Amino acid sequence: KHASLEGIERQSDVAEEGFNVANMLKNILLPTLIYYGTEDTIIDPHTADIIDGLINNSCKEEYENGGHNFWFENPKQFLSTIEEWMSAEEDYDISSGARSSVV
Repeated sequence: KHASLEGIERQSDVAEEGFNVANMLKNILLPTLIYYGTEDTIIDPHTADIIDGLINNSCKEEYENGGHNFWFENPKQFLSTIEEWMSAEEDYDISSGARSSVV
């Protein structure tokens, strides 16, 4: 399903109102993969550094020359990276039943 114009307008309104998720990111306790395209023209790729600094137990993985929808550009590489990361996190003890997250 494609994003609707209404959805895009709501995102823009929220951004203009100064919505900031930084305080919520600090509450993430699970291992988190921050995967981003280095050529994203919608969200500055350096945002990954900020997110990485706010989430404990996070790691960054960049998709070289990837844009905002980099997972469409090379879905096999995208899935391979996610599977590799999830496999490395299998031993993480999560007593709450929650799972690792991908941002």
